[in-house]
Amino acid sequence: MPINTEEMMSVLSTLADQRNMRVAVTESMKCGIAAGVSATVFGILLGPLGIAVGGTLGSLAAAWRASGQFKSVAKVITEDMTPYQQAELAASCMRVVQDLRVEDVAVLLPLLINSSTAQQAIINQIIAYVTNEMKLKIID
Repeated sequence: MPINTEEMMSVLSTLADQRNMRVAVTESMKCGIAAGVSATVFGILLGPLGIAVGGTLGSLAAAWRASGQFKSVAKVITEDMTPYQQAELAASCMRVVQDLRVEDVAVLLPLLINSSTAQQAIINQIIAYVTNEMKLKIID
């Protein structure tokens, strides 16, 4: 039985979960800018000591605001991707799987469990799609 998109998405999300892959949902630049602005404002108000105080407070506030702003790649695959994006990702991974001569999900799962080369080939496809097509940054 050929592997369908839904089965491939399940395999990909399982593999991403096993690797504990996460993406940054918001840009880290925003947090850096917030810390810098805080240090600048406190520096203007309090001088050199204000830079230290403002930088520290700004960094703590940015870290608190950024908590929870990271999402697992498995959730991105299953919840955030449109059906079209899922089909695209599945098709790119299917090309890798076809090179391995796998045509059934029952054969694919043991192959991915036992072959680090096959796992890495699929992981590389996930990384490429998430970073190039979805413009998300993988942090793990």
